Amino acid sequence: MKKVCQRTAHPDFESAMRDATVASTGTLILWVSQKASNRYAWVRWVIMGNLPFSFCESNETRRYTNLNPISEEALTAIMEAVMKAVEKAIGDEMSDNFGLVLDG
Repeated sequence: MKKVCQRTAHPDFESAMRDATVASTGTLILWVSQKASNRYAWVRWVIMGNLPFSFCESNETRRYTNLNPISEEALTAIMEAVMKAVEKAIGDEMSDNFGLVLDG
C-alpha cells in the first residue's frame, strides 16, 4: 500500500488549521465541523445504545437532546457510507492471497 505524504497531499494544512475558528466550524475542536460532529454523535448514540434507527426521529428523543435533528434516512445513509469506508480500508490492508486453516 502506497502512503501519501500529508505535506505533499495538503501543502497548506498548517494555515488551514490556524484559520479554522470556532465561528467557522461551530465546534471547539477546530478542525471538525459542527455537521460532522453532529452526525458522529447520532451514529455513536444509536450504535452504542443498540437503538433502532427511528430513535433519531422520536419526539421524546428530540425533546431531550441538544443535537441537531437528523432523519432516519440520513442516519442510514451515513452508516452505509461508514460501512463502505471500513470495507475499503480493510480491503486495502488485506493481502490478495490468504489461506484458511481448519484445526480439528
